[in-house]
Amino acid sequence: MNNEKASTSKQTDRNAERPPPVSIFITTYLGSPERGEVLKATCENALAQNYPDFEVVVSDNAGPYPAEKALASIDDPRLRVVRNEENLGQVGNSNMCLQRCRHDIIKVHCDDDLLHPDCLRVTVPLVNDDTYVVVDKLFFVIGQSPKELNDPLPENLEIDTQSPGYGKDFWGDEQVSLPGCCLFTRKLFTDLGGYDERTRLFDYDFLLMARLRKNIAFVQYPLCWMGEWEDSLSFKMMRDQPFFFATGQLYGQFKVLKIGGLDDAEHRSLTRCLIGRFLWEGLRLPRHLLNGKYWKGWYEYARETIRLARAPASEFLPEEDAD
Repeated sequence: MNNEKASTSKQTDRNAERPPPVSIFITTYLGSPERGEVLKATCENALAQNYPDFEVVVSDNAGPYPAEKALASIDDPRLRVVRNEENLGQVGNSNMCLQRCRHDIIKVHCDDDLLHPDCLRVTVPLVNDDTYVVVDKLFFVIGQSPKELNDPLPENLEIDTQSPGYGKDFWGDEQVSLPGCCLFTRKLFTDLGGYDERTRLFDYDFLLMARLRKNIAFVQYPLCWMGEWEDSLSFKMMRDQPFFFATGQLYGQFKVLKIGGLDDAEHRSLTRCLIGRFLWEGLRLPRHLLNGKYWKGWYEYARETIRLARAPASEFLPEEDAD
């Protein structure tokens, strides 16, 4: 009898020590078989994580080339591919993908990025309902495997933990939360209102809310490689819409200004920041006097700045709160 109790106790201890399951979520929209090969490489890399219990969930946003076809050769029960009946937009597909995840710890991943094989092993112990995890990243050219991808990790990784609130480095670029380099719990995601479909840069805006209301654990070592290629969304935006990111950031900046719970000094600081950014963006125009895209982009940026400056705080609140 005593032996049975001892055996049961050991089994309980092993279960308690077992790392929690994780969902790696990948949103995609494939326009060609060639683009499908990039997604396939991404999924194969994600499935190679040195972690005992995880799934890879691919949410296909009704692209011309089905993700299921691109991934047909991968025989792994941890991979699930679901196709939307219609295009939900990038934010809508991201929210849908999260609903499809089975586990409560979510590793967001881009469909053209790669992970260090120990990414989950390092980051999962850091995440909880009050801590949003961001890892450092590097960039690589699609088709050329990063030489550092499988390098052994240093014994002691630097982790910068920041408490919630508006600080001096709030707008710093080091911890920009691109979709491929962050990790959070489902409850944290819900607490912050999820991805806001009213903004262009949903991941950036979500990070701002996390910085205001949750702890940030920043792993200061590259565990994610961002794919660079001519047809990537970022390249298209920088080439065709030179003010895309500046305009996209406005929504989150004004959201922080109007509902962030800032004190008077912080409110004045952010107001000066918005005015300064507006003036700085204007300095880009004289260098591109003959480029119509810049003038059109500046007009849209200025118009959106004025619109958001006049908008009531209720515009930035979840619909249920705004009512």
